[in-house]
Amino acid sequence: MRRAPPFFAVAALCAVIALAGPGTSEALRYDRDRIWAGQLWRLLTGNLVHLGWGHLAMNVAALLLIAPLAPAWVLLPCGLGVSAGLLFLSPETAWYVGLSGALHGLFASGALAYGLRGSWGGWGGLGLLAAKLAYEAHAGPLPGSADLARGPILLPSHFYGALSGLPWALLLRRKPLA
Repeated sequence: MRRAPPFFAVAALCAVIALAGPGTSEALRYDRDRIWAGQLWRLLTGNLVHLGWGHLAMNVAALLLIAPLAPAWVLLPCGLGVSAGLLFLSPETAWYVGLSGALHGLFASGALAYGLRGSWGGWGGLGLLAAKLAYEAHAGPLPGSADLARGPILLPSHFYGALSGLPWALLLRRKPLA
């Protein structure tokens, strides 16, 4: 898989942060009050911190499964989109960790890019993502996901991530996706 090395690097970085312990996680997680106090790195690094090994494994598995859809750099604007959404549209969210919001953006971006290039699979993937987001908005997290993550699933992050991924599809549709 041509795209694998950058995605393995992201997965490895997440694992290193997890191995570094709770102090490192605390220093890197999205923390609303500390961001407003000037700790802007948290807008990006909060996406790399996880609640535990189950949460990390779930996100890394999803990362590697959807890696063929879009290049790894798309995670950066999607992660920042998640953080911006939480900061400006979800003031009740004090803290956040995890890659799932950015992953929803990566998936949305790749699926839409494929759809715009004439792939029914791309449109189908985008439809499945929309159905998942609608389910989560109506019924809450997918069954078992909070148990596996060992903590709450912050569903707005999935929505903000998916929205932040869509504009990048316009750029990706012009480039070879495979």
